Amino acid sequence: MQSGLAELSIFPWQNWLDSGGASEAFPYGYAMWFMFLPAAVLSLVGLPIELGYSFTLLIADIFILFSLVVASGYATKTIIWTYWLSPITVIASYVYGLNDVIPSCFLVFSILALQNGRFKVSGAMVALAISAKLSMLLALPFLFLYLYNNQNFKNFLREFFKGVYIVGGPLLILQFATSAGRKMVFGNPELNKITNLEILLDYGIAIYILPLAYILSVYMFWRVKRTNFDMLVASIAISFLLIVLLTPASPGWFVWALPYLALVVVRTGRLTAIIVTCFSVFYIASVMFKIPIYITDQSDITVGLKTEHPGENYLHYLSMLQTVLTASGIVLIIRIWREVFQKSYFYLASRNSIKIGIAGDSGTGKDTLVRDLISILGKHSCTNLSGDEYHVWDRRSPVWGAISHLNPAANDLERLSNDLLALTNNRNAYVRHYDHTVGRFTKPLLVRPNNIIFVSGLHALYQELTRSIYDLKVYLDMDEELRRFLKTQRDTQVRGHSYEKVIASIKKREQDALRFIYPQKQYADVIIRIEPLDRAQLKDFPSDHVPALQVTVESVKANNYMALNRVLVGVLGLHVTLTRKTNNIGIKITVDGNPSKEDIQMAAKSLFIQEIDFLDIEPKWSSGINGIVQLIMFSEISRALTQRTIR
Repeated sequence: MQSGLAELSIFPWQNWLDSGGASEAFPYGYAMWFMFLPAAVLSLVGLPIELGYSFTLLIADIFILFSLVVASGYATKTIIWTYWLSPITVIASYVYGLNDVIPSCFLVFSILALQNGRFKVSGAMVALAISAKLSMLLALPFLFLYLYNNQNFKNFLREFFKGVYIVGGPLLILQFATSAGRKMVFGNPELNKITNLEILLDYGIAIYILPLAYILSVYMFWRVKRTNFDMLVASIAISFLLIVLLTPASPGWFVWALPYLALVVVRTGRLTAIIVTCFSVFYIASVMFKIPIYITDQSDITVGLKTEHPGENYLHYLSMLQTVLTASGIVLIIRIWREVFQKSYFYLASRNSIKIGIAGDSGTGKDTLVRDLISILGKHSCTNLSGDEYHVWDRRSPVWGAISHLNPAANDLERLSNDLLALTNNRNAYVRHYDHTVGRFTKPLLVRPNNIIFVSGLHALYQELTRSIYDLKVYLDMDEELRRFLKTQRDTQVRGHSYEKVIASIKKREQDALRFIYPQKQYADVIIRIEPLDRAQLKDFPSDHVPALQVTVESVKANNYMALNRVLVGVLGLHVTLTRKTNNIGIKITVDGNPSKEDIQMAAKSLFIQEIDFLDIEPKWSSGINGIVQLIMFSEISRALTQRTIR
């Protein structure tokens, strides 16, 4: 740094080597150079360079601390104990004087910006981290896959890489434009450590264990498909831990992993904190076996476990310590994988999609419910198989004179089951679309598997096979007078049928509804019944108005309804009646009121703290009864996912 100030140049690496400097002196980029520039400048006016160096590390350390506090949701105490007071941080940065906290600071800033939706800033910070220390490039594949696999963020990939290009492009091009820049970075002896652990094959060929393990960790992260912020943090922590475990790592390299381990501890609890602490102690002991700490440059006093003339047991003790260190590291990785990945809704949904069956009579709001749920979960994450697509005949067929759509024989339910099984097994399906405006089918369209699969229709719960596939079974019930009112309103105004034809169709289908549709209610986990508050509003037809409604929900596997009740009453100010069913199995909740969509959104944020990541990046909550049903249904979906975690 002082040499670069003596002869200012945009290529300080070249000037250094030309003046006879050692190539391993500064294997870093412009970001690191600029960070220490103030300390070097102050050293010219008498401030000890060592003091300026340590102060720069302290500033970066403080920025990491505050970033972690914000990213953790202000779990200040845990962050301080796990990161700030960690012996790794103290010894690596302030005793050995290693500068790994600088690139770590930039990378933590990038993660925090990503968490807050500032994608261009995140990309710029990643570029600075890589410029400061090329090893930070290891985090880039995880950041890319996090954005690419998560449909909520995929559209922001361009913004992220714009930040990378704008900042990283000039810095890296200038650095590697000269042979000196390339030599000081790529000629760094530390890079050779990645190939130290190997499996020798014939003809001198070897398999390098660390690159293999890293590639597998990236692959595993990619296979999850849709990830949340916690899983991203955990993956970066695991990748950096692998470097510490599988190389004779510098004491500063563990600093790379420590911020992410602190965030993992916040999410996973005390046991993880204990394992991290044990690993840290073993790691420090291992380092001190190899690198003693000198109290002063003039004194012969050292602190360490390595002696000047190690005896025959020295390597034995060091090997035992390394074995314990490796074992605790593997236990830590297993713990992170189990607690962060295997119990994550995203992981469970990527391994096996969530299947939701929604049945009910014609005009009870099945399509409306599916649209409302997709609007909060995200169209990119949902696939819907509508029962209308499985009618055997189109509207022109004379067969409809003898049979109604409500009769299972008029629907290809076997094909519906096969398509659902295909999507469940992560295979594509080809499904015709029934166009209600013309009463005809389109050519088969490709339907891809997704995180959430809805099956909605008259017979969604009719077959035992399909019922066994669902994670959640829903039956939509409706007051008959209200159903006739809304069905007539829809079929005349949206589908273009005459009033007389709609009424005749309703009467004709009554017996089939009693025989084939209503019995499906007994199989439902959730029964949603919509009723009018004032029946007088149903007398006016034709009418465009929507009558005031109330919703009653019966849940067999009730979960979180006490909290839901508190939010509906305390936050939304609704009238709520919550009772246990007569057989004491499940609950029954009745709600009426007309909350705004802003109030529904506020209620969702207070109800679904851990599950909120499963929603779309900008979920579109509805107002009124529809918004209330969205809240209740998302609570039931969360319950279904929780059951998977337990299993």
